[in-house]
Amino acid sequence: MPTMHGTGMHHHINERHEWKFMAYVKHLVALITGNADREKLKSMFDKFIAVVGLVGPIMTIPQIINIWGYQQVEGLALASWGTYVMSATFWLIYGVIHQEKAIICVNIAWLMAHVSVVTGIIVYS
Repeated sequence: MPTMHGTGMHHHINERHEWKFMAYVKHLVALITGNADREKLKSMFDKFIAVVGLVGPIMTIPQIINIWGYQQVEGLALASWGTYVMSATFWLIYGVIHQEKAIICVNIAWLMAHVSVVTGIIVYS
């Protein structure tokens, strides 16, 4: 029986994550072979893609730290980052119109990251 402390709980958590991953793989294979419950797979993948979608904005944090922590904006194009803001804004509107939580959450995160970069470029240029 896993305990709340020590390796027992860690092992239990790892098993649970492995099971979820394997469930995704199993359902994906079933979809490819034509034997899938599409709604169950869609529900599972919706949760998965929301997490995956947040990796991009998180990976922008080092850029934000360079700008706001060290005032380094050399090589950053305001036009590019401004376009990213516009793109994330349209995707956010699309997500709201279609009531897609994953698209809404991910594009709110992208907007925060991009606006932070754009603001830093304006302030430190």
